[in-house]
Amino acid sequence: MAEYIWYFAYGSNLDPDRFSDRVGPWKELKKAALMDYTLRFCGDVNAEGGGGAIVQYKPADVVQGAIYKISTAQIQQMDEAEFHSEVDSNNVGIRKTITVMAEDDALNAEVYTVSNPKTYQRPSEKYLGHILSGLEAVGYPPSVIRRVESIAENEPE
Repeated sequence: MAEYIWYFAYGSNLDPDRFSDRVGPWKELKKAALMDYTLRFCGDVNAEGGGGAIVQYKPADVVQGAIYKISTAQIQQMDEAEFHSEVDSNNVGIRKTITVMAEDDALNAEVYTVSNPKTYQRPSEKYLGHILSGLEAVGYPPSVIRRVESIAENEPE
């Protein structure tokens, strides 16, 4: 019998169709928020010709996303994709366990980001499109979508 874990998606894996193409069927999908972190787009991650989404600790900020319930085999599959040299070009990718808020429940989830992120890089339109589609698919309002578009256009302070 498969063991299951939660995976927090805030980048292109927010798009349920894209995520399903990457790992196959998942068990469950819920809106979730990562408190005290901020969303950035970083040149340390090559995401379809532009910067990739990362999360970085920042008190009083929040990253809106979703959690997927996936098998431990699927998270191992994700490790291979996320840490591949074509994506993680500077070998700085990490996966860690964080606590997210989902429907008034605090849940532990796995998240991918980078250690010691460096420079901002604007994401490609295709990559950003996956993020925005994912936000819409899980039911975020236009204000959240506009905030992500703004972060993609300009490095947050």
